[in-house]
Formats: sequence, C-alpha cells, structure tokens
Amino acid sequence: MAETPDPTRRTIDVLTRLALAADRLGIDSSALQPQLLGLGNAPASYARISLDTADRLALRVGQATPTLVRPGVAQLEVGSDGVNGAFAFGRRPFAADLALLSDVSADARTSLAQRLGSLGGGRCDAIARYSNGRWLAAVTHELSDLGPSPTQELVAVTSLLFTITGALGVPPEQRALLQQAHVVLAAGKGYTLWLSCDDDHVIPELTIEYRDVEWKHVVGLTDSLRPGTSSGPRLGVFAGAFDAPKASAFAITYGTGDVATVAIAVERTTQVAS
Repeated sequence: MAETPDPTRRTIDVLTRLALAADRLGIDSSALQPQLLGLGNAPASYARISLDTADRLALRVGQATPTLVRPGVAQLEVGSDGVNGAFAFGRRPFAADLALLSDVSADARTSLAQRLGSLGGGRCDAIARYSNGRWLAAVTHELSDLGPSPTQELVAVTSLLFTITGALGVPPEQRALLQQAHVVLAAGKGYTLWLSCDDDHVIPELTIEYRDVEWKHVVGLTDSLRPGTSSGPRLGVFAGAFDAPKASAFAITYGTGDVATVAIAVERTTQVAS
C-alpha cells in the first residue's frame, strides 16, 4: 500500500483537529464543511486557525488564485459563521491601495488614510475584504522598523494608541488596559494594527495583533478585558486540540462597547506567514 503523502497527512491533521475543536467547544461548524472540501488541494498553504469571543472558528489558507488582487501574499479565510475574507499581505503606500476601495465613500477613505498616516507614515502592510462588506487595513511594526531607541519608541506608540482610542470613543477602562498590555506584549516583538471600515464610514475600533503570546497572558488579559468571564477552560480546549504551546497570534479589538473583543490564533504550518 502506498504511503500517504506528507501534504495529505497535513490536510487530514488540520481538518481533524478543527472538527475536534468545534465539537469540544460546542460550535456549529457546518458552514465550514462545503468550503473545506475545496481547500484540501493546497494542504501546504494552511496558515492558521482562530477562535474569537463570539465563538467564531476560522481557517486561513493561502490562495493560488487571489480574489483580492494586490502584490504580496494572498490568503483566504473561511469562518464558521459563513463570513469569508480575502487577505493580501505586502508593504506599500496606502495611496496605492485606494483603487481597491472603490466602493468605499470618499470620506471613509480619507479618514482611513489619515489614521494609517498617524500609525505608520501612510504605509499599508495588508488589506482584507470580508463578504459582509467590511474592509480591513493594517500597519505592521517589525523590530526592523524601530530606530535606535526601541523602548522609547514603544512608549511613544503606546501613548499614541491611547490617544487614538480616546478619539474613537473607547471607554477609559479599555484604554488603561491597552497601555498595560501593549508595553508587555509588544516588547521585543512585532505587532500589527488593524483599522476597519465599511462602505460608508471608518468603524470606531482598533485591533492590535500580537505574536507568540504565552497562554497565561492570553487568559489573564482576556479575563481582564472581559470582566466576569473565565476564558481558561475554553482556551485550554482550543490550545489542546492543536497541541499549541503558545498562541501564534492574540488580537485585541478596542471599540466603543463595554468590553473589548479578542481573537486567538494557532498555526499548524510555517509555509505561509500572517
């Protein structure tokens, strides 16, 4: 009997673990099933699996034929809620991306450009478009982007984020936690800032995505950001399903609501970076 090829084994491993996580977490993953059938042809491109506080499971994979045409790495995200996203990663001026947002109002594009300007000098490191009409734009801060005084720059960026979230209407309690969390989670690592808009306006929220975060920090911050919750058991199930020693990505979305939302991702391969 012929041995199962490595790519096929990886495909089976990812999809089995995804089904296991959904079952143990009590999440209906039926919306994923028809989409997953077509993803088995590119097993080496699996990027990551994520879980958010709305109990949305999502699988992100590489795209051989991008649906969002832009230079860089293309990825597709399919979610258990039926909402799909097309991502394109690669640094360039945001002015070069404006043509992609042709269905977004001029006011929203201008506001988005201004905020990207304050966060990254007008550059854009990723664009995403979701099937529910939401656009995302990102600025990534790599260690190589830092100058000769990275600690001072981190403090300065933290202060800037505190100011920006205040202008967005984020409650003081969330902003105070942002100050504490950012200094700890961003130190010595890169991070990504995501802004979002729909066709009419920039959405008043800011997402900060950190890399390689220990589970104790993920659980502690998730519970601090969402008072009255206990995320440990569910995150333990999620981490265990994928044998993940750390969260590959930990994204905190600060908005105008009473509590912040979080999304946690683990990676099963290293072929596609996110």
